Amino acid sequence: MKRLGLAFLVTVITAVTLGTPAGAAQLPRPAGLRIEPGLAGRAVTMNGKACNLISTDVATPFGVATGPCGGVRPGAPLRTAAGGCTFNFLYIDLARDPLSGQDIYAGTAGHCIIGSTGPRERTTFADPRVFVTINGTLTHIGDFAYARLDNQFDFALVRLNAAGRAAGNPQMCHFGGPTGLRNGSIGTGEVLQHYGNGVGIGAAVPARSHVALFGNQYEFTTASFAAIGDSGSGMTDAQGRAAGVLVSVLNVAYGSAIVNSTRVDISLAQAQAVIGRNLVVMTAAPL
Repeated sequence: MKRLGLAFLVTVITAVTLGTPAGAAQLPRPAGLRIEPGLAGRAVTMNGKACNLISTDVATPFGVATGPCGGVRPGAPLRTAAGGCTFNFLYIDLARDPLSGQDIYAGTAGHCIIGSTGPRERTTFADPRVFVTINGTLTHIGDFAYARLDNQFDFALVRLNAAGRAAGNPQMCHFGGPTGLRNGSIGTGEVLQHYGNGVGIGAAVPARSHVALFGNQYEFTTASFAAIGDSGSGMTDAQGRAAGVLVSVLNVAYGSAIVNSTRVDISLAQAQAVIGRNLVVMTAAPL
């Protein structure tokens, strides 16, 4: 089964530190969600169907990426000086020597390299190196070329070196795609999917479906679940297009995990203006 459908596995989150936007605590409860007395003191249902409860550690800006999908591709785990995150999509500048592939970038979240101090948008870093495990060996696959973490922006680009390009694969783990770039806001009720490496969740259920609650010109919010390590993973829409970058989990009183993502189109346009590249999303067939 290639898609998880709308099985809402609910995450119990005790704190949120992943760039939560102002006012996020007033998110509406997803329609059909009920919490009733039951197993372990509560039972959660979505439209009358039981949901599994998965307890996680406190949400933090980074964590240990442990998912089974490796290499340099959408959904694969990565390591930085800040911790573990997940790649979203691969991007190439076709105007700059496409045959040699010298300008291929992999995306992740800005908070995977930018801490709480210093410039909120930058192209130089104290330790820009990014590592992935290739054939059992932790391998340096590229360096951060850009990152931004402020307001609604939480996005970064890693310029791949020769090892990174050799390990590169534009196809998203499990779901396949992306088929292109999604332009425009995400509408309420749209179904999206992502593949991540959240601690615990990433090992058990790395491929997950989301339902959009609302969106604006910078970001969108979905009902699903996530954990530390998922940061930076890509969201694709029903047509398989690159739509968002998972960046935060919002704490809400009724127990459902509400996930926040920045839009790829807006974030990529901002990055291109800073680094002077004309990047396009590298596409792949859906699975």
